[in-house]
Amino acid sequence: MTPLMALAPVVLTPDQLKWVFVLPQRPALMMGAVVEHMKTQGVKTFGYIGFSGFWGDFIENAMENLGWDDAKIHVVSHARYAPTDTNVTAQVTTVLAADPDAIVVGATGGGGALPHITLVERGYKKQIYHNHGEVTREFINVGGKAVEGAIAPSGPLLVAENLPDDNPVKPVALDFVRRYEQSFGQETRNLSSGYSYDAYLLLNAAVPAAMQKANPGTPEFRRALRDALENLHDVIGTGGVYNMNETDHSGLDDRARVLVRVENGAWRLLK
Repeated sequence: MTPLMALAPVVLTPDQLKWVFVLPQRPALMMGAVVEHMKTQGVKTFGYIGFSGFWGDFIENAMENLGWDDAKIHVVSHARYAPTDTNVTAQVTTVLAADPDAIVVGATGGGGALPHITLVERGYKKQIYHNHGEVTREFINVGGKAVEGAIAPSGPLLVAENLPDDNPVKPVALDFVRRYEQSFGQETRNLSSGYSYDAYLLLNAAVPAAMQKANPGTPEFRRALRDALENLHDVIGTGGVYNMNETDHSGLDDRARVLVRVENGAWRLLK
């Protein structure tokens, strides 16, 4: 077996996860920030519209569990659509029929803009929330002015400059942004590139410990590397502070999330 650093969300059994370390923030962690914001706004009900398939399930399940268990906020209507759909009028009509206090979209990239645009066209004035899979330039390019005011959770990398100075992630994220954008251009940063860099940081921290126990290229070294990754503490990356353990191969806490809002055609830190 060889340790795997997953740079995208995966659904695996506990036994399979023994060798897998998942760097993207868990949907439950990220959507928890949405629930907290809903609480401050007095939201008690929400409608859900998301992709058919596993990502739509991820976000809806996270919202239903967090909302009911923590804040007594519950879903009153839900609908799904395919990533290739070009019209979601029927789904939006279904969701609006229950008159929810807010709406949550569970999609990725530009695909999340379609229901938001349709909701605005239908005159919906309440808050529309999204998820970290939609915090992309593509979402804004597709949605244009219609998605102004959209709120979503994000990794701190996206708004590194605006993080408080005492945030431990800020210097690491700023350094990464400076070097990344020197190579690829201004405003090219993205969460996926940050996950890749964090994988390097985690391996850089774990390999020396593994080398003390076995020689590289051997099964014993791969086992030692897996064990070293599982016992990493306080490794600061662009996406948060990693503290792995036997039952948590993501290792992230609330420092791995912020809320952002679309303002003047860009994602900005929601303060």
